[in-house]
This record gives sequence, C-alpha cells and structure tokens, in this order.
Amino acid sequence: MGRDYILILGGLGFLGANISEFHRERGDNVLIVCRKKSVYKRWFLYESLREIGVEFLIRDTVYPELITDILRQWGVPQILYNVIGKLHGRRRDLIYSHVILPYTWSKEVTEKGEGTLIIYVSHAFQFGCYKIRRRGGEILIEEEEVHLRNCIPKTPYEETKALGERLILSIETKGCKIVILRPGLLVGRYSYHPEWKILYKLAKKGILIGKGIRVPVTPAVDIPRIGKFLLDKDMDKDWFHVVPYTLDIGELHRLMIKLVGAGEKIRIPVGELLKKINKIRYMNVMLPISMRLHEKMVYSLKKLGDVGYVGWTSLTRVIRESVKWMESTRI
Repeated sequence: MGRDYILILGGLGFLGANISEFHRERGDNVLIVCRKKSVYKRWFLYESLREIGVEFLIRDTVYPELITDILRQWGVPQILYNVIGKLHGRRRDLIYSHVILPYTWSKEVTEKGEGTLIIYVSHAFQFGCYKIRRRGGEILIEEEEVHLRNCIPKTPYEETKALGERLILSIETKGCKIVILRPGLLVGRYSYHPEWKILYKLAKKGILIGKGIRVPVTPAVDIPRIGKFLLDKDMDKDWFHVVPYTLDIGELHRLMIKLVGAGEKIRIPVGELLKKINKIRYMNVMLPISMRLHEKMVYSLKKLGDVGYVGWTSLTRVIRESVKWMESTRI
C-alpha cells in the first residue's frame, strides 16, 4: 500500500464503517485492524466493507506490538484513526482500549515517518474543564485554553478517554500531526447499535418518545470529512469540538418518525425509553451526560472555524441514511 492508505484501529464499528466508506468513495485504500471476535459480532459490517474494497487485518487480540508489523508491511499511513470506544466494562479493559493501544500505536507511527495525521476520537462530554460563556440566550461551551485543565471525569469512560487524550498529545510529533476530535452522539449510516434499533422500531409504529434527554449530536461522516480537510493543514497538535447539533432526543426521534412516514400516533414518557435502554447499559454513560446538559447549552465550533472548516452534514440527511440502512438490513 505504501503511504497512500488509511489505517483504522477499532474500525469494525459504526464510526469505522463511516470512515471507511468515506475514504473508499474518494479512492483511498483502507486497512482496518480488528479482532476475530468483532468480525463474528458484526459480520454484516464486515461483509459490507469487504464489498467496497476495505482490507482487514484480523487477529485474536490486537496488541501494541502489532503496529510494528503493520508499518513494516504496509508502510506509514496518511491517516491513523484511533476510534476504539468502549462505553462500559472493566476499568482495565477501558484503559487498554482508550489509552494503551492508541498511545503505543501513535507513538510508533511518529517514530517511523513524517506527514501522517493521527486522529484520536474522544468525546464531547468532558465536563468541568470548558470555557463557558453566554451568547444571547445560549450557554456556549468552548474548547478549554489549556488541554483538559481542571477536568473532572464523572464515569470510567470519561476518565479513560481523558487519559488517552493527555498521553496522545504528549507525543513528540516529529513532522506528524496529532488531533483530538470530540464528537457527540454519532448519527448516520451503519447505525446498528441497540439504542438506534429501539428508536427505529418505535418510529415505525408512530410512537414518539417524550423529551428529557438532551444530547450533543454529530454526523458520523463528518469525522473523516474533517480528517481529510486537516490532512493538508499546517498544524502540529490541537483538539476540536465536532458537535454541530445539540438537541433533545425527542426532537431527533420526531425527525425519524417523519422520515419513515409513520406519523405521530402516540407519545410515551422518556422514562419508559430509559427502562428499555438501561437493559443494554447504554445509560451508564448517557444519564450522567444528559443530566449535565442544560437546555440552553450549545457547543462552540470556533476552533474548527478558525482553520477554515465549514459545511456540516445536515441532520435530516444523516437520519435519512440511518433509516434507509436499517430498513435494508436485517440484524
């Protein structure tokens, strides 16, 4: 492959699939590194991505030293995406996924070549460290001036992502570029996660969930779009919010109902939805997050704007793509 390929660590998932499709559509070679267990669990993604020409390196375990073999065989990539995101589990497993693997792989890439863009996908939920100011009737959350200064994580997921951010940015770049991207709830094609299936099934029946969970939302396709944009920018290290939308999940669900054409027939309290989603432990992360989101909070995109990034994907488009994919896929 040489330098003309995209390397994705943890790529056989919702975000990895969107990244892969985006780059393949633009003629880039894509290599996903994942475990056999992930292939068994997400065979539908594996088959879809193989059909569009994505290459896979599959191992029983993805370990730190594997990056040395990859660089020897494939060369240094244009972009290394670190997209592993474990919402829950044992703390040591979260540390391994969010800290040890991304750090060791990123450090090895910077040692072996120049020009690579290293992207660590974190999240927009680091509270207790932002600059917050008022803009009219809004409470604007901006990136902190000093990276994660005074950050107080509330969950193991937040804690390990914060540690991963800090270590990644401590690496000497040596001609490479290191970027932290902080998205919110990812929306778009390949939305196989259980919470999306629940929302979709309710939408098909015209059952609208009530308001009460406010979330930052990011089109999944905008992650690789930003990656491609930053590849040619003169920069060293930085971190960015990538949250163009902040809204109540009830509003998002209303849009989904409109797109499936079911019409609103009945509304259920948001508490009933929480009972369903709690069974898959998704709310272990979502509840602490949503409880801290004031109804007037929005995320600033100033830093991305400063480097010239514009043109966010519309929410209607990505919800439509999500609905279309779930309609065509039996999982």
